[in-house]
Amino acid sequence: MGLTVLAFYVLIYPPNYPQIADICVGLHLLEMAKTAWNAIITTENAGTLTEALESCLLSHVRKYFELGRLIIESIGPEGDMGGPLTEIEVLHGLLKSQEHRGSTVTCT
Repeated sequence: MGLTVLAFYVLIYPPNYPQIADICVGLHLLEMAKTAWNAIITTENAGTLTEALESCLLSHVRKYFELGRLIIESIGPEGDMGGPLTEIEVLHGLLKSQEHRGSTVTCT
């Protein structure tokens, strides 16, 4: 569902509202990264997280995070404390904490 909504943002907004498109796409990618991260945590807590699933979800988190971060950082702060830039910092720290775990399984 997340990719479908992202596709609509990319197709509908840019021709008419390029600045809104950047904000919507960046924020949506950040939300997708946070959702994938939450999936890792909830499946881990439920005891159903396999190495393959974790590797796949982390791959998605990193892709969504990097793309969203590029867009949001180019827009800059929006004046709201604890907004997207803060969320980026938090998620970046969480991803850094996962780097030491490393996985040999690839996501297909």
